[in-house]
Amino acid sequence: MDFELLPIGTVVKMKNSAIPVMIAGYLSVVTGKEDRIWDYSGFIFPNGYNSDEDILSFDHEQIEFVIAYGYRDIQEERFVAQVSEARQELREDDGEDEEDSDEDDVENDEDGGEGDE
Repeated sequence: MDFELLPIGTVVKMKNSAIPVMIAGYLSVVTGKEDRIWDYSGFIFPNGYNSDEDILSFDHEQIEFVIAYGYRDIQEERFVAQVSEARQELREDDGEDEEDSDEDDVENDEDGGEGDE
């Protein structure tokens, strides 16, 4: 399966949620659950970041569709290629396939709570 990370600033609609999320980072690790690496971190749009409780961690498979794409240039494309390669290596090391992701879980970094954000 071809996989391409979306650029920072991309606003997406998550599956099982009506609230848009803006992508703010890659390969997110949730405090207290360091054994799990998520594809993205982000914030509810348009609220953005106000506290650590606002940080969401989620996988590409949990995105239903893109509302608006973030800025892309050659530097961003090179960086995303490196991050994508690292992501693939991490998934291979963990023995995780794309299909292994639980599409309903979205992590909140502050309390580790699961649910539809």
